[in-house]
Amino acid sequence: MSIPYTTATARAQVRVLLNETTSTGKFWTNTELDNYLKLSTEDVSTKSHCVEDTFGFALKTGVREYTSASTATAALTAVETDVLISTATFAQLSSTATATWVTDGFKAPMRITLSQTASNEGDVTIRNVSDEKTMTLYDGISYESTGTVTLTHIYSWIANITKIYGMSYRKGSTGTISYKGLTRIHPQSIRKLAATTDSEPQYWYHFGDTIGVYPIPASAQEGDCIVVHHSKLTDNITQLPDEYQVFAILKATGKARLKEGNFAEAIQYESLYTNSLMFHRGDLYNRGVDSDDMFQIPEV
Repeated sequence: MSIPYTTATARAQVRVLLNETTSTGKFWTNTELDNYLKLSTEDVSTKSHCVEDTFGFALKTGVREYTSASTATAALTAVETDVLISTATFAQLSSTATATWVTDGFKAPMRITLSQTASNEGDVTIRNVSDEKTMTLYDGISYESTGTVTLTHIYSWIANITKIYGMSYRKGSTGTISYKGLTRIHPQSIRKLAATTDSEPQYWYHFGDTIGVYPIPASAQEGDCIVVHHSKLTDNITQLPDEYQVFAILKATGKARLKEGNFAEAIQYESLYTNSLMFHRGDLYNRGVDSDDMFQIPEV
């Protein structure tokens, strides 16, 4: 059976290990096995941090901490009357004139709402703004030709973060966009920061479900983009890297054996799962510990 697995092919692999290849009138239903796979996938993604993503959110004037849609609302809107939605290039928008969305500050990987007609509306993520007339989206849309397109930035929070590895700050418009990395600090370091006026962020911290930046953004930073590189929790086995999918299958098989009271085999599968996952985490995803120097703010 080919890798990567889908939910259906992963379930089929579990049934092979259980020696019950069909669900008709059998001991384990498909729904049961799918739920075991979801729980197992959550465990794999939590313990290994192997599901990684990049997400961008827009800064708001005077807002230091960002947690949910109620913290920062949509502020950027662009309406174009001459946009061509490409039928040749995946999810690409092009304009015959200088696009308003660029001067309004739309940047990858921000989330936006695309509206043209009922057939191609929805929330999408910007993949790239290669020049002032071209924008490419991560998500597919129902392609149409030239027409009026409305793009509205939406503030949607990063779901299910397990660990943040770094953040960068993007400002300006295409052609003049500048980038810089932000320095991570521990929340307890806030008390040591010198008083300053609102300006471009230099530091970031993660506390609970909150991402904080410092200094606090001023009006000039409204709509600038913070790019977050992070790992996340998922219950969807198709989002696991190929080499980690087999661990969810092993753990799900162990859970299934518990239902029939076969504790010895359940423990065997759990042990196989745990040892394999620990090895792969240390070998492939060992990012080290938070050392003391990460809590320091450089003097220079």
